[in-house]
Amino acid sequence: MKARRICTMMVAIGALVLAPQVGASAAAGAEPGAEVLVGTTVVEEVGDSLVVTADEGVSNDITVRRRGNVVVVTDTGDTVAAVAPCQLTSAHTAECPLPITAVRVNAKDADDDVTISPNLDVTGTVVGGAGDDRLNGGPRADRLVGDDPASFGLLATPGNDTINGGPGNDTISGLAGNDTINGNAGNDTLNGDDGNDTLNGDQGNDTVTGGRGNDTHNGNEGNDTLNAVDNLIANDSLDGGLGFDTCNRDTGDTAINCP
Repeated sequence: MKARRICTMMVAIGALVLAPQVGASAAAGAEPGAEVLVGTTVVEEVGDSLVVTADEGVSNDITVRRRGNVVVVTDTGDTVAAVAPCQLTSAHTAECPLPITAVRVNAKDADDDVTISPNLDVTGTVVGGAGDDRLNGGPRADRLVGDDPASFGLLATPGNDTINGGPGNDTISGLAGNDTINGNAGNDTLNGDDGNDTLNGDQGNDTVTGGRGNDTHNGNEGNDTLNAVDNLIANDSLDGGLGFDTCNRDTGDTAINCP
């Protein structure tokens, strides 16, 4: 199996700094048969999945969309490297052949924007990582996570995330931080987790759970279940909205449009 090494090359001539070159090339001293990729956001196909992995310390702006018989990945926040059969079309864009059945994006730390386009009809998994992220799901049942579940501990850096589900039945977790989560259409499962969160189920029969903190739970349309039990008195608000809703709450929590 080929070894794969990723690098970014910068060449300075006087006051001019050349941008990282596009494509894959053999670097001096590279191991025989090694593929050296130029760029820091890596785009590759693993089995039937398209996998996009950002670098540390970069505020990425990643969009994944379909164009004809290819999937186009753009990161305007960083340069991109492509692993065959994916190939670069510019310093910030790669194309990968269809078919695929899923997209997985790990934006890692910093303040990132990630969007799976509505025209890409596959399931998506997006991890925003530490930082204040904005995640937008695609048309299928997506899993959107605002922070990195593996990073938690004393040194974790929570973010205040904005996460928007697509029209599918999405599962969205804000984890730490003061998050705003919008389910949009579909029967969604929204989890605010730690922090003071605002959760909007929108259309569909949603399950909305604030977790620890002073949370705002809005079911909006549909027959929703709102869960605000965190063993704290009078810290959460619940609004079932339209439909036949169920509100589980602690003493003193504010609740309207639900039993």
